Amino acid sequence: VAVLDTWRELTPYYQPSGGGRSWQDAAQSLLDKKSGMSVTGLFLGQQITDETVRGDLDFFPFPEIDSAHGQDAVEAPTDGFMLSRSPKNDDGARKFLEFLG
Repeated sequence: VAVLDTWRELTPYYQPSGGGRSWQDAAQSLLDKKSGMSVTGLFLGQQITDETVRGDLDFFPFPEIDSAHGQDAVEAPTDGFMLSRSPKNDDGARKFLEFLG
């Protein structure tokens, strides 16, 4: 709950439609100074060829949310398959999810 509450606090500061961008588009936003930060990996530097700009790029650990977990597990992909509350074909949808699992 604390993790989701933290993300809820941060999302008003995101660019509109940020979740629908590729990492390359996010990197370009940094280069164009339309954003000041990106939650991404070191591979972001692949898109930055200007050494002056690269020198201004820095990385830092994600803020600790729960001291019991520290900063060891901060994020992971959120892709997944879910079942809607009232699917038209409940049995078929459950079998499909079972197959995927």
